[in-house]
Amino acid sequence: MAPARINSPPEPESSEEELSDSQVSFSSEDDENTNGETEANGTKDEFWVRYPSLKRYLSKEIVKESVPEQYVLEKAKLIGDDKAKELNDKCDVLFIKEMEHLINKFRFMADVLELLFL
Repeated sequence: MAPARINSPPEPESSEEELSDSQVSFSSEDDENTNGETEANGTKDEFWVRYPSLKRYLSKEIVKESVPEQYVLEKAKLIGDDKAKELNDKCDVLFIKEMEHLINKFRFMADVLELLFL
């Protein structure tokens, strides 16, 4: 397989190939550490260990737009530590706000259902 270009998404070798965590396999010399991060050839991917919220967000939201996950994650490493920390912190704040919104939404739904059916 040809190496992925930095400025454009890699093209799959076949139309059936999709990149996802469930389809990626690692060689026998790869290990999984306690944080769930992959160690390839004994080297930790320290960038994603430091910025797990950013990785989760990119893997969940950006990949929805039909951009290969590996491409997004490799490009994100190029932004540098300062910007990655800032974005990781914003992801944490956004996650909390999303949870608060869901709590309010479910409480409202419970109020409506209570009025309708009790």
